[in-house]
Amino acid sequence: MLTLVLRGFLQRKLRVALTAIAIALGVALMAGTYVLTDTINNSFASIFKTANVGHDVVVTPAQRLGSTVRAQVSPIDEAMVARVRSVPGVAEAAGSIFTPATLLDTHGKRLTGGGAPAFVASETPKRFESFSPIAGRFPVSASEVAIDQATVERKNLKLGEPLVVAGSATARRYVIVGIVKFAGSQSFGGASAAILIPSEAQRVTGEPGRYDELDIAARSGVSAGELRERVRAVLPATVAVRTGTQQAAKETSDLEESLSFVRTFLLVFAYVALFVGAFIIFNTFSITVAQRTREFGLLRTLGASRRQILRSVVFEGVLLGVAGSAIGLLGGIALAPALYQLFKSFGADLPDSGTVLQTRTIVVSLLVGTIVTLLAAIVPALRATRVPPIAA
Repeated sequence: MLTLVLRGFLQRKLRVALTAIAIALGVALMAGTYVLTDTINNSFASIFKTANVGHDVVVTPAQRLGSTVRAQVSPIDEAMVARVRSVPGVAEAAGSIFTPATLLDTHGKRLTGGGAPAFVASETPKRFESFSPIAGRFPVSASEVAIDQATVERKNLKLGEPLVVAGSATARRYVIVGIVKFAGSQSFGGASAAILIPSEAQRVTGEPGRYDELDIAARSGVSAGELRERVRAVLPATVAVRTGTQQAAKETSDLEESLSFVRTFLLVFAYVALFVGAFIIFNTFSITVAQRTREFGLLRTLGASRRQILRSVVFEGVLLGVAGSAIGLLGGIALAPALYQLFKSFGADLPDSGTVLQTRTIVVSLLVGTIVTLLAAIVPALRATRVPPIAA
């Protein structure tokens, strides 16, 4: 029966190819979606990991139960920073600002597009700083700003030019004195960052004397976990205390949750394509079974059982599903960069640190494509078993 199935495949090359394409299109979009979103998530995870290098312990405002929004006013102030510095095992501690803001040119046009965010940040001590100047310097006065390299190149900005930063406080014009690069990358996900001196960054966020985060470095011989416990013991419940590794994982998890709508949106189209493909496969198998009535009748006359006929048609479906899914998987891997460029054409400069192909993507793509094909072939296969021997 296996030989007969394979021979039938070779005799119906065009129909087999067209049917395989129907399932491959849906699988390609599904696999491409997984590859794209996994690549983006991996890139952001790398960004957060880099941003937390040198941070043995990180203190942030605690989230309210059932809320993803921090407290209205940050509890991290100079008094808390001083308290942490007195904890045994702390080598250095400093508050930092990294808050959403609006960056404008002198004509009032935003420097970001495609929904990409902009941030105002404060300069931090060297061991905590994620940016480094590639031209000019960090600001030293309230009227100066340093801007990230990707934004400078995107908007053709130059040192000495004015820039407007708007936040919770009144917008103010600053002079660009530095062009900075994020550690290990020219861009960090299409976002823009304006770096100000700490007091000015606090003014822009509308929280003078307050910080978004407290970064802590441990003395030699003190582990991050041990220091975290010591810091936790002296701080109130209004703040969360994590190791740098835990903080990077938390930020990655939060971002993946925020970007989950992208995966859901694209997967909807993939499953619609698979649903349409299933109808095509069902019709194709129905026509094939009708055209092969004499063949099935002859097989029954020669002694083939209903179960063998059923198995032969189902096996055709499995072969077709595996082949179509494999083609779709390869197509999805090739499609992911195209989806990335599509987002980029709309101004969403998503980070990309290399294509990520997870085992889950391979397994799910092959399984879903094969199962959909098999389900679409079941009814025609059952119909084939009802062909009587006399039909020969």
